[in-house]
Amino acid sequence: MAADSPTVSINDESATVDVAVLADGLGIEAADISSLIRQGRLTSKFEKGIGEDAGRCRLTFWMDAKRFRIV
Repeated sequence: MAADSPTVSINDESATVDVAVLADGLGIEAADISSLIRQGRLTSKFEKGIGEDAGRCRLTFWMDAKRFRIV
């Protein structure tokens, strides 16, 4: 990853998270992420704030009993 590359990128409808950030947050190997997604063991949810939380986003990732959240 280049030093100036964003680790999290958010637009109006989606977000992108660098695999190294996700792997670190869940305590897994980055190389395992694609396989875990295909198996349905790694899932995510993207939420946009409303009301007093407007302009904020929350990304939540689940793998087995682990959860990693980025706000």
